[in-house]
Amino acid sequence: DLHTGIHSFPTRRSSDLSNTLKLNGEIASLPQNTASVSMPLGGRVRNVNVIPGSEVKKGQVLATIENYEFIDLQQNYLETKSKMEYVGLEYQRQRTLYSNDAASKKSLQQTTSEYKTLKIQMRGYEQKLLLIGINPFRLTSRNIARAVAVKSPISGYVKNVNVSVGPTVSETDDLFDIVNLDNLFIRLTVFEKDIDRLHQGQRLAFFINDEAETHHAVVYQTTKSIDNDKSYKVFARIVSHCVNVLPGMYVNAEVMLNGVQKPSLPDDAI
Repeated sequence: DLHTGIHSFPTRRSSDLSNTLKLNGEIASLPQNTASVSMPLGGRVRNVNVIPGSEVKKGQVLATIENYEFIDLQQNYLETKSKMEYVGLEYQRQRTLYSNDAASKKSLQQTTSEYKTLKIQMRGYEQKLLLIGINPFRLTSRNIARAVAVKSPISGYVKNVNVSVGPTVSETDDLFDIVNLDNLFIRLTVFEKDIDRLHQGQRLAFFINDEAETHHAVVYQTTKSIDNDKSYKVFARIVSHCVNVLPGMYVNAEVMLNGVQKPSLPDDAI
């Protein structure tokens, strides 16, 4: 007021202000959607049928491995199966004779022990054959193979091909890495001072490789342990359709926190 010399200022008030928390992280896939493929007995790579980026279905042949141990394993199984069939008949005969007091208990015990031993051996060979991808129940002397197919355990895309035709691989070598792009999530790093500001169900926006396109995710879990750098891990499930999102990509995320009451002034007060 120019006449009284008293200056009048607008009254300060409180209003809702948005609060954004910026985080860094990476795209990840669920453990059950990632597979490293190997050959339990190893062998020489005869052919490779895929390249990085190839789409594969569960059970699709990725490569063929040959090994003379495959032949020995199949031969041992068939021989044991043949012996067990013969001893099985003898076991039944000895039981019949023993029940009619026509055979000694010792003879029956010997036959029983031999039959059980062969049965155990045959079951062991069956599991080994199944492990390398050979169906023992379809195996005969006419279809013994020296090479077996390496098949994809899941559907997805080939991330890495670590073999080529010709070299010998061991049972510990990872031949292929397969990743399924369904149900991808973001693994975010949050420092201790901000962990209480995040909760399940919170929505966030994220960006990949400085792209302008905005993707969306929802927080579904936070870890209960702290890392060596005093940070926590927060996991968010991707809910938007993102065709260019792949595991391992670096992301920048923005979490919209709940509005907070802070002192403010109306625009015409400035």
